[in-house]
Amino acid sequence: MRVIESRKVEDCIDGSRILEVRLDGDSTEPLVRHLGKLGRLDYFPEFARPFYRIILDRRFLIRGVEGAPTFQIIVFSSPEAELDFIGSHIRGFSS
Repeated sequence: MRVIESRKVEDCIDGSRILEVRLDGDSTEPLVRHLGKLGRLDYFPEFARPFYRIILDRRFLIRGVEGAPTFQIIVFSSPEAELDFIGSHIRGFSS
């Protein structure tokens, strides 16, 4: 699994940035749990569209829907560094 594209969605007044990240496949429960190792995972598989959120305080928040090939990252520090950090973690995932 790897990141194939990222794009800036918006810049926020508080200085954070929202990025949309596209993977080369759909997010699965094992990938969500793997990403959850980066911080605090809030995972709601019982929702009609299973939602997840991973928070690493003062660095970023990841949010997405299981089964989708994209997710969003709200970055509170350096977007490039955080995207590299998350992308490296995703590359380490094996299903």
